Amino acid sequence: MADYSVPPDQMLAAATAPEHGYIGLHIEQGVPILDRDLNLLHDLITATVRSIAARFIGDGTHADASGFLVSALPAGQTSQDFQITADGGHFPGSCMVGGIQVSLPAAIRYSSQQVGVLTTPADDRTDVVYLDVTVVEVDSVGATGDTDLRNEHDVGMQTSVRLKPVWVVRVAEGVTVPPAAAGHARCALALLKRKKGKATIEADMIKDQRRTRLTVADIERRLSVVEQALLLPAFTGTEFTPRSGAKGDPVHITGSNLDFSPKVLFGDQPATLSSQSATDIVAAVPSTITVPVGGVTKVRITVTTGHGSITSVNEFSVTE
Repeated sequence: MADYSVPPDQMLAAATAPEHGYIGLHIEQGVPILDRDLNLLHDLITATVRSIAARFIGDGTHADASGFLVSALPAGQTSQDFQITADGGHFPGSCMVGGIQVSLPAAIRYSSQQVGVLTTPADDRTDVVYLDVTVVEVDSVGATGDTDLRNEHDVGMQTSVRLKPVWVVRVAEGVTVPPAAAGHARCALALLKRKKGKATIEADMIKDQRRTRLTVADIERRLSVVEQALLLPAFTGTEFTPRSGAKGDPVHITGSNLDFSPKVLFGDQPATLSSQSATDIVAAVPSTITVPVGGVTKVRITVTTGHGSITSVNEFSVTE
């Protein structure tokens, strides 16, 4: 274990407590540099970044490395077991939980984690598969230690430890995801709709619960699609009245979302607008429409706004 004057977790908890609310620190000149100050400086920055990511982005995966997909194993291997993999088999897959990004280098079986054996449901049961993430210290000792931390080519002693995110996939049988322990973050990956007395976990039992495509660019694209869908102009009722008129006559166009810089065409000829609102436009029949002597020219009316275009089903008859 690392040797600290004050444990970093304890320092961070005190510094960020409501009565303090610190977000950083500055080290003064000509004074001893304390390990607790340097550790707190790092931890305050990290805690702020994680908080922003957790609150304003959330938990989930992004399109380019969508990992931790829960899927069924091949038939005959599905008894109390399932696979944790990446979408499309593209590794490494990743997932962000509580502002911490973790990576899945290759597909694994749930049972390979040795976190306990799942039970056969006594009745129909919904289990929740969730990802449990925490950060651990890595030192230079033991089989999992990093020998580079021994600094054998200069000072010959360990001067620091490294922080590393670790994860495990767990299952809450018949209950919701339990509250995370101190220092842990959790998010749901999938639901298992298990049947009474059935030990196998099959594809039709698994319902993905991950939030995917979790990048700011992709969020913007999805919001843009939603915005376009919600703000597209549309005709309502009879579309327009009257159904016929001479050049210069006013025509009332009725609809929704008509107020985003609208332009109106009668056929391919632009019309002059005398009034406009979200639900009503008054446009004059263009004087540039060609009408045969004693005849009628029939055109459709098109409304174009900053969010799209619509063309009427009904035709308007332009008379002399």
